[in-house]
Amino acid sequence: MKADVDPESRIAFSQLAILPGEKLPRRKWIMPGFLLRGHVTELVASSGAGKSSLALAIACHLAAGRNFGRFRIDQRYRVAIATLEEDDDELNRRLSAIAMKYGLDIDDYVLRKHLMTVKCRTSEGLCLARADRKGVVNRTSDMKELERRLFNERIDVLSLDPLAELWQGNENDNSQVGAVLRVIRSMARCNEMAVLLNHHTGKGTVEPGNIDAARGASSGAAAVRFLYTLTKASKDDATALGLNEEEAKHLMRLDLAKGQYRASAHDNEADFFRFHSIDLGNGNECENADHVGVLFPEVRRVGGDIGRGDKAERVFMNLMELYSKRRAPLSVAESSRDYAPRKFFSNENREGLTQPELTRAMFALIDKGVIVVRQIGTGTRTKSVLEIA
Repeated sequence: MKADVDPESRIAFSQLAILPGEKLPRRKWIMPGFLLRGHVTELVASSGAGKSSLALAIACHLAAGRNFGRFRIDQRYRVAIATLEEDDDELNRRLSAIAMKYGLDIDDYVLRKHLMTVKCRTSEGLCLARADRKGVVNRTSDMKELERRLFNERIDVLSLDPLAELWQGNENDNSQVGAVLRVIRSMARCNEMAVLLNHHTGKGTVEPGNIDAARGASSGAAAVRFLYTLTKASKDDATALGLNEEEAKHLMRLDLAKGQYRASAHDNEADFFRFHSIDLGNGNECENADHVGVLFPEVRRVGGDIGRGDKAERVFMNLMELYSKRRAPLSVAESSRDYAPRKFFSNENREGLTQPELTRAMFALIDKGVIVVRQIGTGTRTKSVLEIA
């Protein structure tokens, strides 16, 4: 491009050159179809629908460098979590339950190093923007400090939950809501990171994939690049998935409501998740253990054939069955001597697969619900074991 060099002008004109596609840089996807550097993804759901659980599960998978359902994650990312609805203890309970259900190694130092929380030391809590008496929205000192810390910590993804508690103003005013979303978008662009923003729905029934589902003014949707809705699955959804009424309980669906950049032809398809109640194992003789609900991808078996054409998954399942018959313990924790991929790599029936290939197969089968992580023991003696579902 030929630059306009007028030093006194705030507006620049440049001659446009249309380049061939192969010479253009690729979009900076973090989680193709869901998270993109420099942009905001809004997750809209009613209270209790599981948006906080889903956002935390995504954060953990980003830190672990593991695919989340059908969404691809190719490496570990540094994630900062700012949740204003939960205290530290409850946040830790949720993270522990997610680690149990998804088979994440809580002893993985690198995983913990990639996850951070954001807290405000004042009693007022974190406030990123505030509308003055004239209705003009301004960045706060919290926002300015947060931007600086995000840059210093090299954060790739910032998870904010929920929007309503992150700013002060009139949520029914289109100009104010649009302004605060642009402030958050500017933060994403300046730090070349992605922002996952949780937001409540308005009153009444929410239609899956409705771009106007968010509570308050509708102008906020214009400032986000992706908008997803999380809603309860309908009877028609259950029928399409081959579920009866009892099986359809606690089933949720995730739908794309807005997404100009498509990473896959499957982006318009609904993703289904089921709530699972996880026993934290922190009870004693006098008190029951705490339970935490975790959203987990719902994958249906087709003709009982799992992982067709995938050699690694087939071999992993064959070895799972072999070790199950021997009643040999298997673990998902890499720090354990019973770590399944390491054990299987030393087995002559691995058909030439490498340990990383076996590891990817294990996580894929966990995400599909074919193998599960179960907790045995209580208290400090609790440990995770890998079993066939």
